[in-house]
Amino acid sequence: SSGINAEWPLRLGCQMRGAALKIGQMVSIQDESLISPEFAKIMARVRENADFMPDHQFESQMSSNLGKDWRSKFKDFDLIPFAAASLGQVHYATLHDDTKVVVKVQYPGVADSINSDIDNLTAVLSVVNLVPKGAHIDKALLIAKKELAYETDYIREADSQENMR
Repeated sequence: SSGINAEWPLRLGCQMRGAALKIGQMVSIQDESLISPEFAKIMARVRENADFMPDHQFESQMSSNLGKDWRSKFKDFDLIPFAAASLGQVHYATLHDDTKVVVKVQYPGVADSINSDIDNLTAVLSVVNLVPKGAHIDKALLIAKKELAYETDYIREADSQENMR
Protein backbone atom coordinates (compact mmCIF):
# COMPACT_ATOMS: atom_id res chain seq x y z
CA SER A 1 0.00 0.00 0.00
CA SER A 2 1.02 3.59 -0.51
CA GLY A 3 1.02 4.26 3.26
CA ILE A 4 3.58 1.53 3.83
CA ASN A 5 5.69 2.80 0.93
CA ALA A 6 5.48 6.29 2.37
CA GLU A 7 7.18 5.19 5.58
CA TRP A 8 10.35 4.04 3.74
CA PRO A 9 11.68 7.51 2.92
CA LEU A 10 10.62 8.74 6.36
CA ARG A 11 12.65 6.05 8.15
CA LEU A 12 15.54 6.39 5.71
CA GLY A 13 15.52 10.16 6.01
CA CYS A 14 15.57 10.10 9.79
CA GLN A 15 18.49 7.67 9.78
CA MET A 16 20.51 9.65 7.21
CA ARG A 17 20.00 12.89 9.08
CA GLY A 18 22.11 15.50 7.25
CA ALA A 19 21.52 15.25 3.53
CA ALA A 20 18.08 13.69 3.82
CA LEU A 21 16.90 16.35 6.26
CA LYS A 22 18.27 19.06 4.00
CA ILE A 23 16.52 17.54 0.99
CA GLY A 24 13.42 17.35 3.19
CA GLN A 25 13.67 21.07 3.82
CA MET A 26 14.04 21.80 0.13
CA VAL A 27 11.35 19.41 -1.06
CA SER A 28 8.70 20.15 1.55
CA ILE A 29 8.45 23.76 0.36
CA GLN A 30 8.04 22.88 -3.32
CA ASP A 31 4.71 23.13 -5.08
CA GLU A 32 2.74 20.00 -5.83
CA SER A 33 3.64 20.01 -9.52
CA LEU A 34 7.16 18.86 -8.56
CA ILE A 35 6.26 16.39 -5.82
CA SER A 36 3.17 14.59 -4.59
CA PRO A 37 1.37 15.99 -1.54
CA GLU A 38 2.04 12.69 0.27
CA PHE A 39 5.78 13.00 -0.33
CA ALA A 40 5.78 16.65 0.77
CA LYS A 41 4.19 15.61 4.08
CA ILE A 42 6.75 12.84 4.59
CA MET A 43 9.68 15.17 3.93
CA ALA A 44 8.21 17.79 6.27
CA ARG A 45 8.17 15.11 9.00
CA VAL A 46 11.78 14.22 8.20
CA ARG A 47 12.75 17.90 8.38
CA GLU A 48 11.13 18.31 11.79
CA ASN A 49 12.95 15.28 13.17
CA ALA A 50 16.31 16.96 13.81
CA ASP A 51 17.45 15.92 17.27
CA PHE A 52 20.42 17.10 19.28
CA MET A 53 23.45 14.87 19.01
CA PRO A 54 24.21 12.65 22.00
CA ASP A 55 26.70 14.06 24.51
CA HIS A 56 29.48 11.63 23.51
CA GLN A 57 29.19 12.67 19.83
CA PHE A 58 29.17 16.34 20.78
CA GLU A 59 32.27 15.90 22.96
CA SER A 60 34.03 13.99 20.19
CA GLN A 61 33.23 16.66 17.59
CA MET A 62 34.42 19.48 19.83
CA SER A 63 37.62 17.66 20.87
CA SER A 64 38.55 16.63 17.34
CA ASN A 65 38.03 20.15 15.99
CA LEU A 66 39.20 22.37 18.86
CA GLY A 67 41.34 20.01 20.95
CA LYS A 68 40.70 18.10 24.16
CA ASP A 69 40.87 21.39 26.07
CA TRP A 70 38.15 23.03 23.92
CA ARG A 71 36.29 24.31 27.01
CA SER A 72 39.31 26.47 27.91
CA LYS A 73 38.79 28.46 24.71
CA PHE A 74 35.51 29.86 26.10
CA LYS A 75 34.61 31.86 29.18
CA ASP A 76 31.16 30.28 29.02
CA PHE A 77 29.62 27.62 26.78
CA ASP A 78 25.97 26.55 26.83
CA LEU A 79 26.04 22.77 26.45
CA ILE A 80 22.36 22.69 25.57
CA PRO A 81 22.01 23.69 21.91
CA PHE A 82 19.48 26.38 21.11
CA ALA A 83 18.90 24.93 17.64
CA ALA A 84 19.35 21.70 15.74
CA ALA A 85 18.94 21.35 12.03
CA SER A 86 19.83 19.06 9.17
CA LEU A 87 23.61 19.38 9.32
CA GLY A 88 24.35 20.18 12.93
CA GLN A 89 23.40 22.09 16.02
CA VAL A 90 24.16 25.54 17.40
CA HIS A 91 25.28 26.62 20.88
CA TYR A 92 25.61 30.00 22.58
CA ALA A 93 29.03 30.75 24.00
CA THR A 94 31.09 33.64 25.36
CA LEU A 95 34.74 34.18 24.56
CA HIS A 96 37.23 35.30 27.23
CA ASP A 97 36.97 38.93 26.02
CA ASP A 98 33.19 38.76 26.67
CA THR A 99 32.32 38.54 22.97
CA LYS A 100 29.07 36.64 22.56
CA VAL A 101 29.29 33.98 19.81
CA VAL A 102 27.38 31.04 18.45
CA VAL A 103 29.18 27.78 17.77
CA LYS A 104 27.98 25.51 14.98
CA VAL A 105 28.76 21.85 15.61
CA GLN A 106 28.37 19.59 12.61
CA TYR A 107 26.96 16.10 13.03
CA PRO A 108 29.73 13.51 12.62
CA GLY A 109 30.05 12.12 9.11
CA VAL A 110 27.51 14.48 7.54
CA ALA A 111 29.91 16.01 5.03
CA ASP A 112 31.32 12.63 4.02
CA SER A 113 27.92 11.02 3.49
CA ILE A 114 26.16 13.66 1.37
CA ASN A 115 26.57 11.93 -1.99
CA SER A 116 25.66 8.45 -0.76
CA ASP A 117 22.70 9.76 1.26
CA ILE A 118 21.25 11.56 -1.73
CA ASP A 119 21.91 8.57 -3.99
CA ASN A 120 20.15 6.27 -1.48
CA LEU A 121 17.22 8.65 -1.18
CA THR A 122 16.95 8.83 -4.97
CA ALA A 123 16.90 5.03 -5.19
CA VAL A 124 14.16 4.78 -2.57
CA LEU A 125 12.08 7.45 -4.29
CA SER A 126 12.22 5.59 -7.57
CA VAL A 127 11.01 2.40 -5.85
CA VAL A 128 8.09 3.94 -3.93
CA ASN A 129 6.88 6.21 -6.77
CA LEU A 130 6.46 9.33 -4.64
CA VAL A 131 7.79 11.69 -7.31
CA PRO A 132 5.24 12.41 -10.06
CA LYS A 133 5.98 11.03 -13.52
CA GLY A 134 7.77 13.62 -15.64
CA ALA A 135 9.27 15.42 -12.65
CA HIS A 136 12.98 15.54 -13.43
CA ILE A 137 14.62 15.89 -10.06
CA ASP A 138 18.05 14.63 -11.16
CA LYS A 139 19.40 18.14 -11.81
CA ALA A 140 17.96 19.43 -8.57
CA LEU A 141 19.67 16.61 -6.67
CA LEU A 142 23.02 17.35 -8.36
CA ILE A 143 22.67 20.98 -7.29
CA ALA A 144 21.72 19.83 -3.79
CA LYS A 145 24.92 17.76 -3.56
CA LYS A 146 27.00 20.82 -4.50
CA GLU A 147 25.13 23.16 -2.15
CA LEU A 148 25.36 20.70 0.74
CA ALA A 149 29.09 20.35 0.20
CA TYR A 150 29.35 24.16 0.50
CA GLU A 151 27.08 24.21 3.54
CA THR A 152 29.15 21.64 5.41
CA ASP A 153 32.39 23.55 4.78
CA TYR A 154 32.41 25.70 7.92
CA ILE A 155 35.88 27.07 7.12
CA ARG A 156 34.56 28.39 3.79
CA GLU A 157 31.55 29.83 5.61
CA ALA A 158 33.74 31.63 8.16
CA ASP A 159 35.96 32.99 5.37
CA SER A 160 32.89 34.27 3.52
CA GLN A 161 31.62 35.99 6.67
CA GLU A 162 35.00 37.64 7.20
CA ASN A 163 35.00 38.86 3.60
CA MET A 164 31.56 40.44 4.14
CA ARG A 165 32.71 42.54 7.11
